Amino acid sequence: MISNLDLIPEFAKAGADIITVHAEATPHLDRAVAQIKSLGKKAGVSICPATHELALQYVIHDVDLVLVMTVIPASAAKVFCAASYRKSKICAA
Repeated sequence: MISNLDLIPEFAKAGADIITVHAEATPHLDRAVAQIKSLGKKAGVSICPATHELALQYVIHDVDLVLVMTVIPASAAKVFCAASYRKSKICAA
């Protein structure tokens, strides 16, 4: 999983089969997904617990996986965010 989108070609070249980007890492998530797909790789999108699932609405049909994070990244206290469970059910529908 990466947030520096300039590294997408490097991960593909290194042999990654699936490349997952953070929805929060770019205002052009659709471009990142298209770039990954153009390299012949599967595309995934990750969202943080605080990110609304609607952030995925314009790429959901183009991605191969969605990772709904269940803890706040970089937080010292790794507490399960119950709202993530609800989001995962919505994304799977």
